[in-house]
Amino acid sequence: MRLLPLLLVLLTVGCATTKTPMEAPPAQANLYAKFYRAYVKTPPNRTGMPPRIYRGQDQESDYRRLLEDGYDILGYSSFVGGDVPSDQALEQAKTLNADIVLVYSQHANIKPVGLPSKPKSKSAPTSEDDGRNGRLITAQAPQYEYFASYWTRLPPPILGLHVKEPAANEAVAGLPVVAVIKNSPAAEAEIQAGDTLLRIGDTDMRNVDALTRATRRYAGQQVEVVFAHEADTRHKTIVLNTKSD
Repeated sequence: MRLLPLLLVLLTVGCATTKTPMEAPPAQANLYAKFYRAYVKTPPNRTGMPPRIYRGQDQESDYRRLLEDGYDILGYSSFVGGDVPSDQALEQAKTLNADIVLVYSQHANIKPVGLPSKPKSKSAPTSEDDGRNGRLITAQAPQYEYFASYWTRLPPPILGLHVKEPAANEAVAGLPVVAVIKNSPAAEAEIQAGDTLLRIGDTDMRNVDALTRATRRYAGQQVEVVFAHEADTRHKTIVLNTKSD
């Protein structure tokens, strides 16, 4: 009789060792990577620091603040999905060597799927019937619209402003200023967002290529910049930074 407990233990152990192990569930695809669109090539990791992730509030004001703080956008991810963890956005930011990722999400405006059903009598609708047109409403998991933008910290700029590029066939008298980087030569000249950059040295600002040529030509030198502020045309003499590596 004393052998019975020992026999039961051995059978239990034997069952445990022959049990087929469960397969791990497949890893969820990174939707932030799948739906990524690049503006520029992936830069080298200048800081060596991991990216920081923030929840965006208002895209326009968030973008301007980051531009003024010396960042530039690398690209973005945009998609509609269920409950997608923000860790995926952080992983994509690491892949891009981004310094900052801003994540936005909101409920998607998706109507429930209606399946036609057999017409009902005029009796009270059932719990599965929405009571209108004899249609059954199928349950759906909540859907969200996701958007993430990825940003890299720029080296010290030669001039330090962001401008709106005109269309190829658009004749312009200057370049509209979108944002001015803090503590830059452009900020020293008191150029502001909303101003129009007219000239650097003897180069008229008719397109972005003209701006690029002028900043490279006068890098590290004293030069006059001319810009329109409201109804005034202003002339400022500043020293541009040297060209960054």
